[in-house]
Parts: sequence; C-alpha cells; structure tokens
Amino acid sequence: MLPEPHHYRSPLTSAAQAQTAGRPSSLWGTWAVKSFVGALHMRLRRLGLLLTVGGLLALAGCQSPPPKSAAIPPSISMFDQLVQLNARAAALDTLRVVGSLKLHYLDRHGNAQNYQAHAVLLIDQNIGHPARHAGGALPRAELLLVATYLGQNMFEFGMNAQHYWAIDHHNKVAWVGSREQPNTPLRRAMPLGPRNILDLLAITPLLPTSQAPLAMTVSNHPPQNRIFVIRAGADGAAQIQRQVVISRLTGLVQGVLMFDRSGKRIATAVLSDYHRIAARNATVTAASPRFPFRIAIDNPLQHSQLRLTVQSASLTLRVKPRYAFASPSLEGLKVYNLDSAASGSPGR
Repeated sequence: MLPEPHHYRSPLTSAAQAQTAGRPSSLWGTWAVKSFVGALHMRLRRLGLLLTVGGLLALAGCQSPPPKSAAIPPSISMFDQLVQLNARAAALDTLRVVGSLKLHYLDRHGNAQNYQAHAVLLIDQNIGHPARHAGGALPRAELLLVATYLGQNMFEFGMNAQHYWAIDHHNKVAWVGSREQPNTPLRRAMPLGPRNILDLLAITPLLPTSQAPLAMTVSNHPPQNRIFVIRAGADGAAQIQRQVVISRLTGLVQGVLMFDRSGKRIATAVLSDYHRIAARNATVTAASPRFPFRIAIDNPLQHSQLRLTVQSASLTLRVKPRYAFASPSLEGLKVYNLDSAASGSPGR
C-alpha cells in the first residue's frame, strides 16, 4: 500500500536534493541571471514597440496633406459666356499664325494622301464689334491657309468674300465654290471646307439669329458649358449645327463639334495649349484673346485629319492684307466647280 502523496519522495528527487543541498549560492545566481534576462527582454520589446509607434507617427506627420480638389466654378449664364467669346473673337481682326501642318485624307479614288509641311494661316474676320451688326448679321470672315515645302506651296485653303477654294499644288487640282450659295454641299474631293475652319477654331462670334438660335447645357463632371448652335428647318424641325465645349475652370474653348443636316458629325476640333497672342503696339492683358497652339481637326465623313502645331501667333496691324485673300490663279490646274450640278465635274 502506497503512502500518502504528500509524504511520497521519489528516489530521483531525493538524490537531486542531496546534490544541491550544499550549493544554495549557485541556485540563487542562476535565478538572478534568468530574472535579469527576462526583464531585459521585456524592456527591449517595449522599446521596440515605442520605436515602431514613433516611426509611424513621424511618417504620418511628414506626409503632405491630400490635395484639395479645385472648387467647381458656378454656372455662368449663356449671355455672359457669349459676351466673353464674342469679345475675344472681335479682337482677332487680322491674325497670322505660323506652324507645321500635317494633312491626311483620301482622294477621289480612295487613295491615301499625306502632307506634312510648314504652314501659314492668315485670318481676316473684318467684324469689329458684334453689337455693330444690325439684326445679328454674321460677319464674312476670310482666311488663307498655305502649306509650303522647300519653298513651294503644297496645299492651300482659301476663302474671300466671293469664293472659297482648295488647291492641291502637287497634283495640279483645284476645287472652287461660291460663297453666294452657302447651302452648296462640299464634295468628297475636298478634304476640309475652308468656310468651316474658322468655326472649328472657335474664333468666330456666336450671334443668335432667327435662323440659328442658341442653347446651352451645364455639366459639373467635368465642369463644362456646352453651347449649341441650332439650325431651324423650314418644316419646323430643329437640328444641332455646331457644339462649342467651354471649360468653366479656365473659361477657354476645349473643342468644337460640327454636324450636317442629317445629324451626322462632320468634324471635331480639339483645341489645347492656349497661349496669349502677342499684339503689335499693344499691351497683352488678362483679357487678351487666346489661340490654341495645337489644333486637331478630324472629319470622319471625308476620312481626313488635319494637325496644326502652332509655333507663333500674332495680331497684325489694322491694315488688312487684301492681296492675301485675292482669288488665286488657276492656270495649269484642273478645276472642279463645287457649284456645278454635276458632282465632281471639272469646271474648266
């Protein structure tokens, strides 16, 4: 029969007690070392935790505050928007732009044509102030866009008070139309209509008339105003003729869309990198007109693309270079009259 548990002594325990009975100081030293190591380990853990927390706080303190999103400007009325746009357009009496031009389009036979050349764009709006036009009559703006390569003209867009034209000097072909017939459709042989370029550049005034009323929509995402030029048909149907997209953050035109009478998009102009125009004998102010330094015009129906990278733009003196907008010499060119009844038939 086994003795009570608290009276039981294992032989191994008894032997160990006998061996350590004579060494009390050695046992105390071992316990002291273990206690010191444990305390040191605990302090190191606490120190590491404090360093980690401090590092995170320091990183959080060094981070820059998140950028504040730009406040969306309040919606501007269409009347005020038109005043700003028309004031800038009226200031561009005679504008000269120099840059490089890239033109890609399909010719009458469906073959791809590419031009890349130095370009000069002259614009003579001859409009003065919009308020001077009684009844909201639209101005008869003129322009001349000439692309030159190695000193010779390669491609030319032109428009004066009577005619508009496009000349392919490389293939000796010209397309000529009359401005007295504004509803004459442009032929596919013409990559881009000269009379549309000024509207696509958004530097012509927007004057509401009975034939072309205006409307505006407002969007906050992105903050834009969209002004629509409406075409009022004889049957009472209304169609969008042009759409001008204006940023409320900068107050500048971002793009222009044009549509034909069937509602199809004729062309889209994306305007970017606006810079101020240097005017001779005039001080450039905050209200000075601006002009896009990169112009991209796409015409999906005519499969054409126009890229104009502007290197310089300036307002000339108030002396209109009439010689620049004179009717071109068509000698030696195969001329297609866009006003003739037969589509694409040579006029001479």
